[in-house]
Amino acid sequence: MKANTLGNDRTVGSQPGTALRIGLARKYATVARSLMLAGSVAGLCLLPPQPAWASLCVPPQKINIAQYSGITAVANFYTPDDFFDHALVAESNGTVHELFGDPGWTRYSDAVLTVYGSRVVGLAGFYTPDDGFRHAIAGLADGTVHEIFYHPESGLGDAILAQYSSKIIDVAGFYTPDDGFRHAIVGLADGTVHEIFYHPEYGQGDAVIAQYSSRIRGVGGFYSSDDGFRHAIIGLANGTVREIFYHPEHGQGTAVIARYTTPIVATDGYFAEGSAYREVFVALGDGTIHRISFGPDRPVYKRSLPKSLNFSPGTVLGLGSDSRTAVVGTKDAKVWVIPTYARCPF
Repeated sequence: MKANTLGNDRTVGSQPGTALRIGLARKYATVARSLMLAGSVAGLCLLPPQPAWASLCVPPQKINIAQYSGITAVANFYTPDDFFDHALVAESNGTVHELFGDPGWTRYSDAVLTVYGSRVVGLAGFYTPDDGFRHAIAGLADGTVHEIFYHPESGLGDAILAQYSSKIIDVAGFYTPDDGFRHAIVGLADGTVHEIFYHPEYGQGDAVIAQYSSRIRGVGGFYSSDDGFRHAIIGLANGTVREIFYHPEHGQGTAVIARYTTPIVATDGYFAEGSAYREVFVALGDGTIHRISFGPDRPVYKRSLPKSLNFSPGTVLGLGSDSRTAVVGTKDAKVWVIPTYARCPF
């Protein structure tokens, strides 16, 4: 197999399912762009703040996009070069799937990215505009953190980013355009939160950015372009959702952004470019999904999603969110998509 070599001793080569994925991506790219343009003309009801006509918006509906025999983790991200949403799903047997499509479609295409010999306990995904690659961060039960990096035209590869002796609880990942680094956030059973920062040309490092006495339940992470800060979102067993915000030149801080009396199952977050709000999604043990919106010098908005978007108590096992969709994995091995906005009828 002929392979193209990237920096940092990582290799890209052809993998099963890649050809199918490339063909479908090319076939539907034009359709996806048309759908996105139509959505832009129709308008979006951004929250918060809500415009006076927000009540006219059509509320989002959850869509079941896949069913497997058993799943252990989910994640999602968006690629602006082809306008696709990507849901990442780990099966109980170690298989990692990518489901790609548009939330307006009723069908997503499915491609197998890789198969691990160890159980996947955490997933995250992000896009790097400097090279057009898609990235999946996988935390495994054997303590390793993997990066799956792939491109519809350049193939796929896998690299081990770290090995931990403590059990991995969850992972997150994001890209920082101000320095070109990739970041993986890892929450461990011993209460530590690690940041793995790496670059295909400049190498990588690992730093502990927090230590908690309460057990970590969920991890999210994102970059905010309005101030250049990096953010790690941590859901804890004591019901608090914490934000760790940090910058390589301006230091680090932490804040409690929410408290819940119901156990936290999963957390994730993203930066909303249009409104400059930081958006965090939280799944609770009672099946409800909650949204927290906040920003520097702005009030914190906390609300639960409509009942139609909730799940049965005790059924949610994982959650991912980005600027277009939230992906939820349930214990019956179903994968659900919830649009994170409401389309307006005009």
